[in-house]
Amino acid sequence: MKQTEERVVKMLEQKTDRKPKPKRKAFSRDTRIAMNTIRQSLHMVEDSGLKINTEEEEFEEYIQLTIRIPK
Repeated sequence: MKQTEERVVKMLEQKTDRKPKPKRKAFSRDTRIAMNTIRQSLHMVEDSGLKINTEEEEFEEYIQLTIRIPK
């Protein structure tokens, strides 16, 4: 019985000694994925019955997306 208790104590100590692994964050610099996600969201809003106006303008350094939602 004493050996079992010692083993349990050892196992518990080993578990508390472990360092938590840092969480990985997925990050993509691909603007196509971001724009497709935004477009899908806008289509979902339109499918729900809300009329929205969008404008996309592509510049050298950035893409400008203007969304107008009526009150």
